[in-house]
Amino acid sequence: MKLYILAVIIILLISCSCFFNYKEGLENSGQTELRSSQEDRHTKEQNKYFKSRKYPNVSEGSAETGGLRIPTYKDKGDGSKLIQDNPGAHVGQSEQDKNIEKCNIVNSTKNCKFLKGTNCGYCHSNKTFMYGDENGPKANNCPKKDGKNAWVGPKDPRGVSWVCQKFKDQETCAKVKNCGGSTGEAAICGWCPAAQKGFVVKQDSKGGWYPKYKDDVCDFKAKLKSGKKHVVQINWNNRKKLLRSGKKVYLYNQGERKGEFTPTKIRSYSWGIYAYVGWRVMVYFSKSGGNKMGVWTGKNYTNHVMDKSNWISGGEGRWKWAPTSWELKTEDDILFDTSLIHVNDCAQFKQLYPCMGPNWRTGPHTQACIQKKWEEGGCFGEVDDKISKSGLNLHDVKKVWNSNSHGAMLSNVKTFRANTSSSDFKKAKTYTKACLGSNVSNCSGRWNKRPKACDTDMWKWSGCSGTGKMNPNSNEPWAIELENPYQTHKKEKNKDSSHSWGKVWNKVWRTRWLSDHHTRNPKQDYGKTIKYTLACRGKVPPPPWKKPCWKDFSAMCRYCNGVTMPTAEKLNFKNASNVFRSQNWTELKRTNNETDSNQFPRMLGDWNITKTTYKLPDFPYWNFTNKIIPYLKRHSGNTGIGWNRNFIRAMTKVPGILYVGHLRPPTPNRITRSGMDELWFSEHLPFYRMIKAYKLPTTRYKGITYTRLYQSRYKGKQGEFGFEYGFPYWAFFQAAAAN
Repeated sequence: MKLYILAVIIILLISCSCFFNYKEGLENSGQTELRSSQEDRHTKEQNKYFKSRKYPNVSEGSAETGGLRIPTYKDKGDGSKLIQDNPGAHVGQSEQDKNIEKCNIVNSTKNCKFLKGTNCGYCHSNKTFMYGDENGPKANNCPKKDGKNAWVGPKDPRGVSWVCQKFKDQETCAKVKNCGGSTGEAAICGWCPAAQKGFVVKQDSKGGWYPKYKDDVCDFKAKLKSGKKHVVQINWNNRKKLLRSGKKVYLYNQGERKGEFTPTKIRSYSWGIYAYVGWRVMVYFSKSGGNKMGVWTGKNYTNHVMDKSNWISGGEGRWKWAPTSWELKTEDDILFDTSLIHVNDCAQFKQLYPCMGPNWRTGPHTQACIQKKWEEGGCFGEVDDKISKSGLNLHDVKKVWNSNSHGAMLSNVKTFRANTSSSDFKKAKTYTKACLGSNVSNCSGRWNKRPKACDTDMWKWSGCSGTGKMNPNSNEPWAIELENPYQTHKKEKNKDSSHSWGKVWNKVWRTRWLSDHHTRNPKQDYGKTIKYTLACRGKVPPPPWKKPCWKDFSAMCRYCNGVTMPTAEKLNFKNASNVFRSQNWTELKRTNNETDSNQFPRMLGDWNITKTTYKLPDFPYWNFTNKIIPYLKRHSGNTGIGWNRNFIRAMTKVPGILYVGHLRPPTPNRITRSGMDELWFSEHLPFYRMIKAYKLPTTRYKGITYTRLYQSRYKGKQGEFGFEYGFPYWAFFQAAAAN
């Protein structure tokens, strides 16, 4: 098998060798040798041919030269001699070709000197120099521009050379990459911030810089300082700009300078602006005054300002408008308008217009740019600091700004300022803190809804303590027997004519006032003392009286008409005076749950008070001893303990007790005397010692000493006139019954 494969390979090699050595038409060996000799000689001659070519396409002497040209032979029958021995023969250029080439050289070199002596015109539509005449290009086409002929012929006296110079200038300025790049050859250029490129400049009569050529458009306007100063009058409209601390101002009268001073402090308000020197107010401008200047008429002021001229009438110590002939002036920079920025103004431009950088249309912006727009939008302070402290997310805010143009950023900042006037409390608070660095008033009629912060503020303003039960931030349920003003006056009605926050404030302040009043006068109404001090201070002051024991309390109630005592530990008021059953009088709620009455001061079931309920520490006994019982003692009807109908009649039945006064009770034991209304107790009575213990005044009548009980003392409240629980009428009723 291996021998078979080897035989096939040998046969293929022999066949290829025969194929490559075969030349068609040269079967004769003599002819073959002749043709090979001629080919070798021709190849050697190619170097001479390529040396003669003007534009050789291949390198000299390379093997490729053999197939580039077919030489011409002299026909002698044997074709053995070449006729052309100069292979570099060249056809000459026509005049049109030469003119076209000159114009192409101007286009490629941008050198206007090459235009001289040529027939080149200029096509504005494709910005190309072309060979032609006054009628148009000869070998090219110049399309119309905006429907008009765009061709400038070569014989136009101002056209082609001017266009070429413009073209060259624009090419130079196109290389300027920033404001400071207009130096050296580019000194003819100014920077256009809007286009972010350089343009050829020209200066106007006022010092401003503008594009020299009309097709260079710079959509930007700026006001820059010229470096010169002028004196201007200060008025209401320019007051904030011109009236500054440390900046000298001058006083003029009828155009003549009369004085000067340098403000040390400026205070600006919505209604006016004041200039101080030390603690003195020198001058002021009011919104109502317009361009007029106000002054203080004291001599120490006017003399200090106006070289001792008493130039205003009307007395001292009063604000007056200065005469119209007086003016306040100061120096200010002279500005000039410009569109392009000259290289000498770049530093000033960057300071005044920090946003006009390469990213002014898209962002991101420099911090200086953001700060500039922050102030232009009407906000104050360092932008990052103010936003961070306002509760807004600084990162999110700046992300929006840095994703838009500086104009869009300014519009967004203006919404910050607009939101400071919002009627939504949360929005206004956040943006006022961010934009103005100040806090809004939590309590204002402008809010759509009264905020919780307003309730908190009113509580603080009232002077009540944080532990007060009426504190809006108290976590305790509303347990005091007082109206909840925060719920009574709806938050949603804050903006209506009733101004709910004002009504809440009136009630909160009244709570504080009543707390102080009843704390100073607890005996006046100890129940209110408890309520208002608990609401305002969160604690109850100790009662000013001693609590009667159950035995005394039940005795003083039992003598009142309709009050019964079913058991030794229960009082019933079902048939008693309605004041015993009124919550307004007793401050006792009613319950049917005995367990409830054992834990809280309550009237149980059928108007009962149990001994267990009475012994509770917050049982309002003072309402009985200081309100209900004194009321019943003063009442003219039959209350069981009334002075006229009950006590006098019961006492005068006892021998030795006399009524002295103008009344005529049905008893012989009376002495009629005008202007008196009292009971006299004889010293010979069995219970004389009891009444003597109360240190009442005495008198002698018919040789007997009597103790005098005035009507006022009988009707007194607990703690008055030396009576611990009020006059102990129940003890006298008991003693009278026993006698």
